[in-house]
Amino acid sequence: MLFLAIAFMGIYAFSRLGVDLLPNVDLPKILIQTDYPGAAPSEVERLITEPVESTANTVPGVKKVSSITKEGVSFVTVSFEWGSDVDIRLLSLREKLDNLWFTLLEDK
Repeated sequence: MLFLAIAFMGIYAFSRLGVDLLPNVDLPKILIQTDYPGAAPSEVERLITEPVESTANTVPGVKKVSSITKEGVSFVTVSFEWGSDVDIRLLSLREKLDNLWFTLLEDK
């Protein structure tokens, strides 16, 4: 009977135990995906990926810019320094990419 009471108290205590094994971590990264349907990878690289990479490098606090270019799509990953406020960096990057977008539209 004593063992049953101890087991019951252990199960009850375990169910009420609050343990956070995976803390909330925000990675300081932004992924930019650009679609260009029907374009070859070399064309997407030259017309989209390279200008986006060079624009992203002008944002303060950028640690690394990497990209993957496939047929009709470009993925550019922008990594920031730890401790950077990603929301502020995102706004700055968005302003610069909007300017780039208008420049690319004018070139067509």
